[in-house]
Amino acid sequence: AKTSMSSKILGAESDFFAKLAVDAVKSVKMKSPSTGKTVYPLSAIHILKSHGKSSTESQLVDGGFALNAQRAAQGMVTSVEA
Repeated sequence: AKTSMSSKILGAESDFFAKLAVDAVKSVKMKSPSTGKTVYPLSAIHILKSHGKSSTESQLVDGGFALNAQRAAQGMVTSVEA
């Protein structure tokens, strides 16, 4: 993964993003019901972009949902955890 992600844009963060990409692909691993083979449905991986954030603040949300939205009012909560 690191070799295919090496570029001037990522530079020093190539290790970080290579691990993030591999972890994302591993998180969608499943067995095909028809063939029984291991498959990795890449269409199940989505990337949310957030303007004004550092690229190293990127994180993998494992087994959950991420919403790219803003609060409608200051009194609203900023995060919800189970």
